[in-house]
Amino acid sequence: MKPDGKIVILFSNFSLISGIIVQHLIDKNLNDSKAFKTINLTRGKAAKGNVKKYIYRMNSLKDLEPVELWEIKRAVKTTVV
Repeated sequence: MKPDGKIVILFSNFSLISGIIVQHLIDKNLNDSKAFKTINLTRGKAAKGNVKKYIYRMNSLKDLEPVELWEIKRAVKTTVV
């Protein structure tokens, strides 16, 4: 990754609202490592997709599924050798 490069992550919170995990994975990693920092975070709801993809999910959870678009970069600039 270039020193001034950015990473963009599309993240679904389905695992949080369904109780599979109890802590936000990206937040935890950003707080633990301090290597990256958030530039921008946009929250929204997942668009309705192909019904076959979500046949095993409960409709009530799918309707509530929040998604996040994270834009992060290195916290400290490094020199590329």
